[in-house]
Amino acid sequence: MGQRARGFSLVEMLVVLAVMAILFALAAPNLFGLRRQLTLEQAAQNISQGIQRCRTEAMAKSVPWRFVVTGMHSWQLQADQGNTWRVMKTETLPSQYTLTNVQVNDSIVFSTRGFGTFHLSGPVSGELRVTDGNRTLRIIPTMVGDTRVVQL
Repeated sequence: MGQRARGFSLVEMLVVLAVMAILFALAAPNLFGLRRQLTLEQAAQNISQGIQRCRTEAMAKSVPWRFVVTGMHSWQLQADQGNTWRVMKTETLPSQYTLTNVQVNDSIVFSTRGFGTFHLSGPVSGELRVTDGNRTLRIIPTMVGDTRVVQL
C-alpha cells in the first residue's frame, strides 16, 4: 500500500471558491439593504431618545425643556432660561436621512412635571418622520415623553 497524498487538489479548491463567490453574490444585496434599514432605525431611535431625554431633563432640572426641529436634517434640545431658550444639545442626521411631516421651529415643550405640549405643524399631527427616500419611519411621542418608532 502506497502513501496517499493529503490535502486538496487545485480543482477542488477552485470549485469551493466558486461556490462561495456565488453565495456571496446572492447574499450581498440583502446584507447592504439590511444595513441601510438598521441605520435608518438608528436615526429614528436617536430622535426618540432625544425626545425622552428632553422630558427627563425638564423634570430633573425643574425648568421647561424643548425638542426643536432646526432643519430637515437637524434638531436641538433647549432649556428655558427665562426669556430665551439655551441650546443644550444639537444633533444632525446623516445626509441621506430627512425629517418629514415637520417644519423648521416645530417643537415639543416639556414642563417641569414632564408633560409635553406639541407644536408640530405636519399634515399628520403629533408625529415626526424620518426617511431615506425609500423607507419612512414614524416617531410617535406621547405627552408624557414615551415614544414609539414604527414603519410607515
